[in-house]
Amino acid sequence: MTDRMKPRAALAAAWAVLRSFLLTFRVEVLEVVGVLLIVAGLALWSLPVALVVAGVAVLLSVHPLPVGRRS
Repeated sequence: MTDRMKPRAALAAAWAVLRSFLLTFRVEVLEVVGVLLIVAGLALWSLPVALVVAGVAVLLSVHPLPVGRRS
């Protein structure tokens, strides 16, 4: 058996990321689509890498990095 995911499993991983992003109410549509494409593409290539990327994306959506503003 290969290390690649079936398309249905890749879509399920992408859907989980989409739901978590939409629950935060802080992202724009293009950001969500971009993350979904990245996670789905990585999931078709390597499941562990896709899970790490999805986890980091979820953590950053829940706890965004502070951005300092200079005046």
